[in-house]
Amino acid sequence: MANIGRNDPCPCGSGKKYKQCCLSKKACEASRFTWVRIRQVEGETVGQLQDFVFEHFGMEAMAAAWEEFTFDDELGPEEMERPEFESTFIPWVLFNWLADPEDERTAQLREKPVAQYFMERRGTNLELMKRRFIAEACAQPFSFFQVTHVEPGKSLTLRDLFLKREVKVFERQASQSLKRGAILFTRILTLDGQSVMFGCAPTPIPPDHMDFFDQLLESILAEKKSIDMKLMHELDGFLRAAYFDIEEELHNPVMPTLANTDGELVEYVTLNYLLHCTPHETLSALASLSMESEPELLLLEEAEFEGEELVAIEFDWLKKGNTKHGSWDNTIMGHLKIDRDRLTIEVNSVERSEAIRRKITRRLGKRARLEKEERQSQEEVLEEKDTRVLSAKEIAARKENEAFQNSPEGRRLMRETVKNHWRSWFDEPVPLLDDQTPRMAAKTPEGRKLLENLFQIYEYRSDPDDLLSPDIPALRRELGMG
Repeated sequence: MANIGRNDPCPCGSGKKYKQCCLSKKACEASRFTWVRIRQVEGETVGQLQDFVFEHFGMEAMAAAWEEFTFDDELGPEEMERPEFESTFIPWVLFNWLADPEDERTAQLREKPVAQYFMERRGTNLELMKRRFIAEACAQPFSFFQVTHVEPGKSLTLRDLFLKREVKVFERQASQSLKRGAILFTRILTLDGQSVMFGCAPTPIPPDHMDFFDQLLESILAEKKSIDMKLMHELDGFLRAAYFDIEEELHNPVMPTLANTDGELVEYVTLNYLLHCTPHETLSALASLSMESEPELLLLEEAEFEGEELVAIEFDWLKKGNTKHGSWDNTIMGHLKIDRDRLTIEVNSVERSEAIRRKITRRLGKRARLEKEERQSQEEVLEEKDTRVLSAKEIAARKENEAFQNSPEGRRLMRETVKNHWRSWFDEPVPLLDDQTPRMAAKTPEGRKLLENLFQIYEYRSDPDDLLSPDIPALRRELGMG
């Protein structure tokens, strides 16, 4: 950011190359002085201030500041390697930190930012731009900003979620990786009409968290009535704690509680029966669970014979329709496997295991005796999946499935499935819409705001090459949202 090449875009916004504009017209020097010079002054001033801290207050003061910044973490070599140390802590400690007057390590600071001490002692020897930079850095609070527009390699347009201001910042690197909708914890400096981020925290927050920030804003306004710069400085620790909580959640996510399409908590249950009847008799008693009217038709699928005698067969337990997805013809409730004198049933909830046990009792009675019931939590299944070595049959099946998905027929089927999903999406409850359907939400201002947040999430997570990505403009048109 500190250097600009002759062939780079001119920072004055003319659209011309720097060599054709800033280098040839003195009228552009003011723009060059602000954008490029801001970054140069940032590097020089921060370096001088860090030297000043160590010279006058020592490492103990930095350790005290780090404890406050991170809420009691001790400062050591490993902590100084953390990405937020340089990107956020240093800008914070130099321009925002108000030391605890009761802490012996920082008694000399007396609740005044380091930069102000620096100005009192050396300000008269500083060039004007550095004095202006320090004043602006001390005046501007940290806040949460959402990216509303991106010009890759050039700039970001940011909306302050608390002060409701919008600002365009010159940003080369971040504008190449950030997507619209991302939320940043940062501070904005504006000098001579040009703005930059200073102290940006390293973890961008997905737009999924907008509901959290809306609630946070409401809680603040319920007590303070309005928010201004002074209050934002007072909220510094509160907002920083919110960032660290979200960062921890993003880097060490708690496994979500999964539910099946009937709303039941997912728990994998396997029922093992000993049969006192032939496989064919078992199939005859249970075939209707597959919604197949003729049991013989099942024999055309996963069946194994010895001569003309059936010895093994597998099929799904199906239920007509689906509680959650109205477009589905049926729901797979579980899987049954008959193998000689054994019946194995796999389901994904305790409720379904109890339901199938009742059905087995009614249909087979004493001809089927439950020998063992096995249960696995979501965590146990995932852990086993990570460590288990696939069999040759499973590897072959996976390759066959991947080949089909990449074939013209597979992609056609996927497109049709996705099309049906988004066709039914309009009339199905969505949790992020407070369990309203999109059509219902589009009828009220509150619902349309929720839809806007949802579209931001879809856009943030979408990949143009992914068949599953929604056509957001088409969704908007259908809902009358332009």
